[in-house]
Amino acid sequence: MKHLIMLFCSLLLSATFVSCDKDDDEPNYDQFSSLFSTVNTFVTKLDSNSSYSYPINGSAKKTTSDYKFEVKPVGRLIGITPKKSMTKSELTLVKEALEWKFGSKYVVKDIYLNSGGGITIDCRR
Repeated sequence: MKHLIMLFCSLLLSATFVSCDKDDDEPNYDQFSSLFSTVNTFVTKLDSNSSYSYPINGSAKKTTSDYKFEVKPVGRLIGITPKKSMTKSELTLVKEALEWKFGSKYVVKDIYLNSGGGITIDCRR
């Protein structure tokens, strides 16, 4: 009987560990990993040097490795433009992903949707 109780308790305990995933609270933004990587290079440079700003002509622009977005820093603003047309709900999802990833960084003041169909990360002082 003692072995049966121990077996039952161990099965119950293992079922609890399997069903509880610690990442349940984190959203899944894996599809934006290329965008995160590209934006991170620009944000990190602005974060490491408070007096730095990108050229006004936008010459530092990069396309993400999955070719879905163009990231164009101008001054201390980082513009993100989709390469193909996106609905407002799709752009809102991208904005939420960027807020989740970069919203807590000290240098990032705001992330907002543009009326022209893009997203801007504001890193102005």
